[in-house]
Amino acid sequence: MTDSEIIDIIKSLEKECECYKDGGREFISRLAQKLNNTVDEEKEAVFGFFFKEIRNQVNSHFGYLALEVFSEMKATEVAPTLEKICREEYSAGNSKKKNFIIATMMGLKYDKPVDLYAEYLKYYNDDVYERYWNVFFDYCKDDWSRSIPILSLYFADVLSFSTLSLFFLKKKVAKLCMVQRINHLSYYYFQNNDSYFLELVKQVALKNKKAAKALKKLLTEYLSKKTSKDCYTAEKCDKIIGQLERFTI
Repeated sequence: MTDSEIIDIIKSLEKECECYKDGGREFISRLAQKLNNTVDEEKEAVFGFFFKEIRNQVNSHFGYLALEVFSEMKATEVAPTLEKICREEYSAGNSKKKNFIIATMMGLKYDKPVDLYAEYLKYYNDDVYERYWNVFFDYCKDDWSRSIPILSLYFADVLSFSTLSLFFLKKKVAKLCMVQRINHLSYYYFQNNDSYFLELVKQVALKNKKAAKALKKLLTEYLSKKTSKDCYTAEKCDKIIGQLERFTI
């Protein structure tokens, strides 16, 4: 199949689905289903076309479409190629498309590019409504040990000595977001692992001791609040506070 033939098929299917007025969800679903049911040779041709479009750093319609379709197909086999594209074509700086690629890899539960996931979180540090961070929480929900390598890189950078004063001074938005993140982590922590926060602080300390001290302070303040103790019980909060206080950085 040539690129023009692939484009014609995609456009034809897109036109068929115009009547659904659902933001393209039926179109994405049908295209994914069509690819899942096609012969391997044709699927490889379409995937090859998709990869070329993803490499194109211009906001290509087909590049974004490809990422949506890969997610719908749960095509885990494409994740290593997406990582390669991300590192080769988008190594300098950050962009909406790069983060779309990273979010797709997280959605496919691909564990390898920890540094890219931490970079994604830093990019959306002020995401008050958690829209973009929810991709990360969904990635970790089945195995919260996945979050520690990523968050340790994230906190080591965001709470580093060079950015710490800026972090606490700017608009109060960053601190509000950080408390929200800790709230999310607390919810999962108390259901999964008794030493989650301690392990997280330890891993941050290996990368940046000042950042680890700042995180330890944030966690202790959060868990000392009456609202936290009412939600998670005073016994559980005091237990983790004790663990953190006994850990010397």
